[in-house]
Order: sequence, then structure tokens, then C-alpha cells
Amino acid sequence: MKLSRLFWRELKFRSLHSILSLLAVSLTVGVIATVQMRLEWRRADTERVLSENKAEVEQVFAKLEDEMRKITKAMGFNVMVLPAEQNLADFYANDFAAKTMPENYVNTLANAGIVTVQHLLPILQKKVFWEEAKSTALLIGVRGEVPFPDTVPKSPLLQPVPKGHIVLGYELHANQGWKQGDQISFQGAEFTIHELKPQKGNKDDITLWIPLEQAQSMFDLEGEINAILALQCKCAWADIAKVREELTKLLPDTQVIEFSSRALARAEARNQAADARKKGLEQENLNRQQILLREERFASTLIPLICLGTMSLLAALTFVNVRDRKSEIGILRAVGLSRAKVLQLFLGKAASLGLLGMLPGLAVAVLVFSQLGLPESPLSWQDGLKPLSLSLIALLAPLLQGIAAWPPAVWAANQDPATILHED
Repeated sequence: MKLSRLFWRELKFRSLHSILSLLAVSLTVGVIATVQMRLEWRRADTERVLSENKAEVEQVFAKLEDEMRKITKAMGFNVMVLPAEQNLADFYANDFAAKTMPENYVNTLANAGIVTVQHLLPILQKKVFWEEAKSTALLIGVRGEVPFPDTVPKSPLLQPVPKGHIVLGYELHANQGWKQGDQISFQGAEFTIHELKPQKGNKDDITLWIPLEQAQSMFDLEGEINAILALQCKCAWADIAKVREELTKLLPDTQVIEFSSRALARAEARNQAADARKKGLEQENLNRQQILLREERFASTLIPLICLGTMSLLAALTFVNVRDRKSEIGILRAVGLSRAKVLQLFLGKAASLGLLGMLPGLAVAVLVFSQLGLPESPLSWQDGLKPLSLSLIALLAPLLQGIAAWPPAVWAANQDPATILHED
């Protein structure tokens, strides 16, 4: 008798065993496939969220950096280096430092590679009475900002005044009828009006700017300045102690003060808001990863238990089948069926039932998974369908059936036909 005929007769006349085996395999494949598809969907959704959050953080901070650059440039210098012996009470009362220091101090800072400030500008400030205009003015002698070596040049916060030119605050020109390009006299020297400032509502309205070299010559202070203006870098915001430590280490006979600014406060508030958003996204990422980890642990526990339970059930069903067919096995062995053929009969049946049970199991799993209430996400249930994972699950069905059937099949193949027939 052919082995294939025996196999099909076995499926036909032992239908209850076959049906129970198919149900067990289908249920196992269905549960495992559903769990695996949900796990794959969760991984895809977690990767999506992590990627979106990373992009959002980068976008937020890129926008913040651009806003900070605009804010800091708009608010101007907010750090001033003064001679150490300058009394700050007098400085605040007079709006300028009476003490001076060497102009080359600014080069010392620029060449030292400092990181807490940028946009270094040496100035010479004096409060003067403008004889020709019969007005008190705050004179500031300025030159171009001192560049940092080996760095990309930055757009200056304050443009230098060309030699022989003067820039006037609003209150100094408002009632004079002057226009840009007019020639005027200041302290006995002739200047061309370079710019007429609009009204700002602060001390800039009574300030005039001339080239630093001419201001030094005017007051016999060649090579001297009384302040260095600078702009704090973002790395040192709200940390004047850090700025002071770095600058006074290079220039021990100086002191550093910071100008408070609403713009700086707004910038710091935005920075803190961005940091809070970043921390919120990081916490969301952590929560997502923890959820994924819990589902992976659940799957790693559930799947082996299901496989073990299914193998035990299949082994029991196969053993009952073998026991019930003990007489038939004895007759087949007596008429010449070898041990290997008996083994092939039971194992072939087991593998075939595994393959047959795999298909409805996968179909039911896809149907159930597509109807599950997945968490709100732009991903669809199809994102949980991974061909490789489903292929491995499909191979698992005949493998489990074969492993479960192996011990009973070996026991059946090793039975002595004479002993079996004698017992019957």
C-alpha cells in the first residue's frame, strides 16, 4: 500500500483528530500572528513618533536660534568692560567712565579665543557741552568692531563712523534743520553729517558719534579708551559670572558689567520654553519606548507559552491517535511496512496538518488585527504586516506540529508487531 494512500485514509477516517489538530494550529498561528503584527505596528509607530519629535525639536531650536540672533542683534551690546578703578556709582550717574585703559585691550580679548562674548567694540565716552549747538551731549568715539581671528566675519551691531563724519541723536538735530551731508562744527572741528538718528526715547537721543581716533585726539587720550562693548553669547546668557570670569582672567585690571534688557528677558523666556518643549518631547519618546518595551516583553512571554501549550496538546492528540491505531500499526508492520514508513506516516500527517492550519490562522489574524482599535495614529493596520515576520510564523506551524508528533511517532514506529498482535 502506498504511503500517500495511507495518509489520506488517515485524514478521512480519523477526522476528529485532524480537525482538533487543525484548530489547535490555526488558533496558535492566529494568536501569535496577531501579537506579532501589533508589535510590528507599535515599532513602526514608535519610530514615526521618535522621528517626528526629533524633527520638531530640530525645527524649534533652529527657529529659536534664528529668533535669538535677531533679538540679540536688535537689542545691541549688553556687556561692558570698564577699568577696574572706575567707581560704578559715578559711572551710572555720569553715563561714562572717567578712568581709561589701553585700546589694545580689545585686541587681547579678540586674539584669546573667548567664547562668552562676541562683537567687541572699543569706545571712548565723554559728556560734553557742545558750544556751537548750545547743548549738552554724550560723545562716543567709535571704530570698527574688532574681528576674532579664524572666525567667519559677523555683521556689525554698530557701523563705524567714517573719518571726518559725525552721527547725531534726535535731540541734537531735531531743532537745527540739518540734513545728511551738511557741514557742521563740533568743538572747533569741522564734520560732515553722516546720519541723523530717529527718536528712540533713551540716551541715544542726546548722543553723537565720531571716529574713535578723532575723539582720542580731541581729549589728548591717544591710544586710550574707557570701555569695551560686547554682546553675550547664548552660552552665557543669564550667567554674567561666567563672562566676568573669562574676561577678567585675561584683563585683571578691568571689571565687567551687564545691561539688563527686556529683549534679553524675552529671549531667555523663549529659550526656556524651547527647553521645556524639548524635555516634553524627550519624555514622550521615553514613554513610547517604555510602552514598546512592555509589549515586547509581553510577546516574548506569551508566544513561548502558547507554543508550549500547543505542542503539549498536539503531542497528546497524536499519542491518542497512535494508541487507538495500535492494532492497525501492528498489521501494517506485519505485512512489511518498515519503521521508517510508519514514522513518515505520522510525521507527514503532522506536517501537512501544520501547513493546512497555517492558512486559516493567518487569515483570521489579519482580519482580527485590521478590526482592532489601534491607538490614534496616521499609520494604518497594514503597517503591522511584515512579510518576514509572517513568513517565520507560517513556518512555525508545521515545525510545532512536527516536534509535537515526533515522540509518539517514534514510539509507534518502534512497536514490535508480534507483541501488538499477540496483545490483541
